[in-house]
Amino acid sequence: MTDDNPYRVTAAATVAVPADPDTEPSETQTIVGWTIVFGLNLPVPVLFGVSVVNGLGGYLGMATGCVMWWGTGVLLCRRGRVQNVRATSWGGLLVAGSQFFPMLQMCSGMAAIAIMTVLVAPQAGNGRGGLQMAVGSPLLDHLVATGLTLLTGTILISVAAIIGHLIMFLYRRLKPASSLQESVTPKER
Repeated sequence: MTDDNPYRVTAAATVAVPADPDTEPSETQTIVGWTIVFGLNLPVPVLFGVSVVNGLGGYLGMATGCVMWWGTGVLLCRRGRVQNVRATSWGGLLVAGSQFFPMLQMCSGMAAIAIMTVLVAPQAGNGRGGLQMAVGSPLLDHLVATGLTLLTGTILISVAAIIGHLIMFLYRRLKPASSLQESVTPKER
């Protein structure tokens, strides 16, 4: 009797997702992982950003900054920086989880506002050390909002990268010696 079961799972139908940081994920897996973690990190910063920016220029500036950061991650995945993006994604999961108590996101946004105030205070400052987003020019609103988004993203992604590399370092340090030997030398058959 032949096995003509169309629902039988074959070896070709199984997909192995590497969970070990020492294994090299595919480019597609890394891009999908980066996209998911990037999306998980957007809610709180976007809500804070929407309360700061004003007008269509500001909203488009935030969108531009987000697309630039997402595109940078995808470009790094495609350029072979898979381990760096993977480490940033692991750390990004913890940063995304910190949104339930968003001190990191608030401090990052305030630091970005302080930096942009120093950089564009003569053009967009209100004279009291604060950044006034409604400057009357949609182009300037767009540029300031893009700068704020990129600076906030730089801080959050840097924290995620540091945490992720620390996680990978600790994983490799705490990994049992027997599994390290197995990952270095293939088993003989």
